[in-house]
Amino acid sequence: MTKKKVEKRELAKLSVPHRTFCRALVADPKMNQTQVYLDVMASPGMRRTTACKKAAALMKNKLIQIEIKRLIDLRCERLDITADKTLAEIAKIAFMKFSDYGSYDEDGNVVLKKSENIDTSAIKSLKRRIVSTEEDSTTEAFELKFHDKLKALELLAKHQGLLNDNLVNAGKVEVTIQLPSELTEDIIN
Repeated sequence: MTKKKVEKRELAKLSVPHRTFCRALVADPKMNQTQVYLDVMASPGMRRTTACKKAAALMKNKLIQIEIKRLIDLRCERLDITADKTLAEIAKIAFMKFSDYGSYDEDGNVVLKKSENIDTSAIKSLKRRIVSTEEDSTTEAFELKFHDKLKALELLAKHQGLLNDNLVNAGKVEVTIQLPSELTEDIIN
């Protein structure tokens, strides 16, 4: 029997409330287990602390974990979300630089590039303000905010295994250095 058939047979053992919990959890943007439990499985008047404990217990259930992963994988497939696309978007934010969006003129003023010439995916917000002066003239001021570059770099570093909090100290490491004979003679003498 194939792995998929075994998985389907096992998932058939999930009760209707458990399936509903899984679907609701995957649909919740914050994936708040406690709130989802309160919304779809809790009896009237259930305390939040009780719902939290019951939701945590549900999340330890292997069948629940498999169903949640299956539902997430189905959504990613349906939306054509791949790991490569996700990493590419994170990389845009991580490696952006000011020169991608603007430059300085000879007076030191910021000059933004035309929007059709830039990739705006790393921009979080752009605010335009009209500033009045005393002489009845107006000046435009722009405030450009970018997505969190450090967070994007952190996500990429974690993906590459560069930030590993589980490093193990293996103890002493012996290092032997073989020097050429002419250097060893100079050191000894």
